[in-house]
Amino acid sequence: GGRKKTPKVAMMQRGGLLAASLAVCLVVLAVSLGRLPGRSELESEARTLWTEGEHLGHMESLAAKAQGHLLMKDKRIFQSLNLAARQKALDAEGEDVEFKQARNTQIALDQRLAQLTGKLHAQEQALAYMAPRLQERMETTGELHSMVQQLDQVVPKIKPDLKTIRSQLQEIKDAGKQTREQMMTAEEELGKYKNAYQLFGERMQVAREKAAAARRHVEADNVQALRATEAATGLRQRAATLQGSGQGQMLVVDSEREAARAEMLNKQSAEAAQSNQLFDAEADEALAYMSMFGADAQQAGQRLRGEGMKLQALGRQYARGRYLEQSGAARDQYLKEELSKAKKALGRSELVSEDDRLAFMTGEKATRATAEEVGVEEKAAVGNTAKAEGEARKLDEDKAQWEEDSEQADSIKRAAEEHERAEEHLEAASQLNPK
Repeated sequence: GGRKKTPKVAMMQRGGLLAASLAVCLVVLAVSLGRLPGRSELESEARTLWTEGEHLGHMESLAAKAQGHLLMKDKRIFQSLNLAARQKALDAEGEDVEFKQARNTQIALDQRLAQLTGKLHAQEQALAYMAPRLQERMETTGELHSMVQQLDQVVPKIKPDLKTIRSQLQEIKDAGKQTREQMMTAEEELGKYKNAYQLFGERMQVAREKAAAARRHVEADNVQALRATEAATGLRQRAATLQGSGQGQMLVVDSEREAARAEMLNKQSAEAAQSNQLFDAEADEALAYMSMFGADAQQAGQRLRGEGMKLQALGRQYARGRYLEQSGAARDQYLKEELSKAKKALGRSELVSEDDRLAFMTGEKATRATAEEVGVEEKAAVGNTAKAEGEARKLDEDKAQWEEDSEQADSIKRAAEEHERAEEHLEAASQLNPK
């Protein structure tokens, strides 16, 4: 019963059982017919039993025997059909066991398929979750790699820039030193020019004062000389009127004395006028020197202011250069640290990216394997379903055949019961009509 049977084998077995049952029925029928009395016996017995009652009783007895034989035949046929039905039932039980096994196998396959499908779904979800993370990690790694490349290009350029800035700072310092020296020189020259300007100013003032005093002397001498000349003239005129007298002689002497005094005063006036000219010339010369040293002082002052502005500009440039130097040094240190951090982060990111990539590839491989396993299980489930459907159809066919055989056996059983009742009735009738 546990062995798997194909529909063809089952049909052959059922055909064999039907043939065997038919053969048994034919054998029983032949035996029954062989035991029935022949025509010659009936005729002989009819001749010996001539009376109507005896003949009727004998016929009823014979009919009862015939019904008995038919009853035995029907019982044997029923037993054969019953045995065949039992065998079919056993075969059906075996087929039912196979169907149950197929059903259990189908349940197990469905459970396995559900598990694998769930596993496949989980793996696909995991891959769907991992894919953007892997893409993000790869993008991050690419960004870090690009950052490292940029920093590798930028960091080496900072040192030459710092060197250039420091060289320019040194040039600014040298220019500032030179400017300060020029300022000191200009300041010294300005002091000298101012002193010279002041000195010649004082000289000009003294010369102007001396020239003024000389002019005053000239004017005074001229007035006195004029008065002396007038007095001498008056005395000569009076002496001319008193000529020959002593008083006239005295007037002449007085006039000569006044004339000499006038000449002396004129000479003093001329000398004072010459001194005035000399002092005026000296004052003009001092004024010229004042103008020259004033111009020099002005130029020195302008130069000093220019150098001061230049020094201030150099100071601003130096301060800016120092700021650039400090900023560049800080930027150099910062970028070096960032480069070191970026390289470390890139190394870690590359390791993580490689791990994620290997994990993703492993997940893809496992998912493909699970998908293939699901395909295998689906094929097995489809095949087992077809087998179960075949077993179910065979069970339905066997059930229909078994029901048909059962109906036939019931029909034969009812016929046997009717034959048994007929035999009893005929037996009773034969007893009422004794031979």
